[in-house]
Amino acid sequence: MNIEYFYDADYSVKFHPRKKEILSPKTLIKGGFNSGKTYLLLNSLDEYKKDEILYLDLADLRVKFSENELINFINSTKNIKALGIDNLTYEIPALNSLNLEKIVLSTTLNSLNLDGFKNLNLYMLDFEEFISFEKRSDDLGILMSRFLSIGNGAKNSFLNSNDRVKFIQNSLLSMLNKSEILALMECAKFNQNSFSINQIYTNLKSNFKISKDTLYQAITRFENENLLFFLHKFGTLNKRVYFYDFSLSDALALKKDFNKKLINALLCELLYLKDEKFYTDKLDIVIPNINLAFLVIPFTPPDLINLRFKTLTKELKELEISKLFVITMGNSAKFESEFCECEVMPFWEFALGFDL
Repeated sequence: MNIEYFYDADYSVKFHPRKKEILSPKTLIKGGFNSGKTYLLLNSLDEYKKDEILYLDLADLRVKFSENELINFINSTKNIKALGIDNLTYEIPALNSLNLEKIVLSTTLNSLNLDGFKNLNLYMLDFEEFISFEKRSDDLGILMSRFLSIGNGAKNSFLNSNDRVKFIQNSLLSMLNKSEILALMECAKFNQNSFSINQIYTNLKSNFKISKDTLYQAITRFENENLLFFLHKFGTLNKRVYFYDFSLSDALALKKDFNKKLINALLCELLYLKDEKFYTDKLDIVIPNINLAFLVIPFTPPDLINLRFKTLTKELKELEISKLFVITMGNSAKFESEFCECEVMPFWEFALGFDL
């Protein structure tokens, strides 16, 4: 293994602070591509001198990884105090034998768990983090429009429109095979319809040789690698598909659905809220454990929203919802019924004010 080449190199980065911090000396960061894992990892090693750090990116084609050689190199190089390994895909038991002050690892795999390491889930940027990355305006409306346009990936703010799409597409092409790319593109076509592997299979089988087993494996991989997630319909097996980077569908399909993108962006704001979430025929997001529900209506005037709220009275009562947020692109209002408060507010106001 060519470890010496990567030792004592300069890995300092310009880091934009994130809400998630590495607090444990042994941490496994889990997150999808473009979530900012590498920057968080490298920033956590910044307290050490160059010759006290060993950093390896296992996705680097130049790295020929050998567990034994890694352990021997660290044990024979007395200066090393901290180890960072990016893009880990399997367990390395010998890491627990190392006498280091800090070991920080990253992976895209939700399924990877390591004895002795604390998991840190890192999602894409929320709106507040996006603002800290984006220096072009102080106007929240303008920032919100740009957020929805370019997405919540950590690198998105630093790329122009064409480069951003190419970056996402090239990243996916390097990660996935042809069948998986086709499956992901089909996933992007589902708007507010229930997700169906049978529908994807029907769409693809006439032009490509593909099996349902292949599709099931692909979807499982997408979930495990933090590309997409599902929101289930309350009380049924139906589900809708959403992306961790809500702009991903823009790089996969030409058809746009603003309402779904706004719902997707809202769900991304709620990811760190671990209470189970659902949808119904009339409500975009329902969180029964905390008696909350959400309706996304970007441009409807408040008086019509109030009429809509009144039609939801029975369902809100049955679900024991005490607070309904109606998320808009500018309108604000407050209404209430006998048992439920309805607050209408712009996305940016909710995103900056809601306490998880």
